[in-house]
Amino acid sequence: KAHSAKVRGFRSDGEGKVEFIKATILGSVLTGVVSLVIGSQGSAGGQLAIHLVETSQADFYWSWPLFLAGTGLAWGLMLMQR
Repeated sequence: KAHSAKVRGFRSDGEGKVEFIKATILGSVLTGVVSLVIGSQGSAGGQLAIHLVETSQADFYWSWPLFLAGTGLAWGLMLMQR
């Protein structure tokens, strides 16, 4: 009996991967906007752990916990809408 194994949104036939890629983009946008608003006020956002990332060309605020939560939320919503 052939069946597709479903593990955390991924199936063996590739469904769910496109939604994950879309979700990482939305998670990045959400993180950038929220981190900019909170970080520019001088706050670290508590559990969000917002910090200033300094590169050679630009400085921006970023939060890995917020990125992971935003990506997970967007991915879950996209999977529910299938």
